Amino acid sequence: MASKETINNPRTHVESVVNRWLVDYYLSLAIEFFKNEQYSDFCAVRDVLQHVLVRPVEHSDTMQTKIVVLHFLSMINQGDRLGEHVYNTAFTVSLYVFK
Repeated sequence: MASKETINNPRTHVESVVNRWLVDYYLSLAIEFFKNEQYSDFCAVRDVLQHVLVRPVEHSDTMQTKIVVLHFLSMINQGDRLGEHVYNTAFTVSLYVFK
């Protein structure tokens, strides 16, 4: 049964590091699309990030801030719900994981 454990699995560690790189890359891409008012591209990258964030991601000092920025930009893009708190997104779940 020990072979099914993922706590000290080198593959899980590699996946979490690669996913951190993906978050860094796609976040920078999302910010660039948002700045250039390419909102459909921003939404596509945001959707990719939501899928990456449900996988293991290596923790870094800035990861929580990055997720907050992405969530904030997503709320601005949606525009009509800026006063509401949204608790069911992968971003919000990820914030709790990185605390």
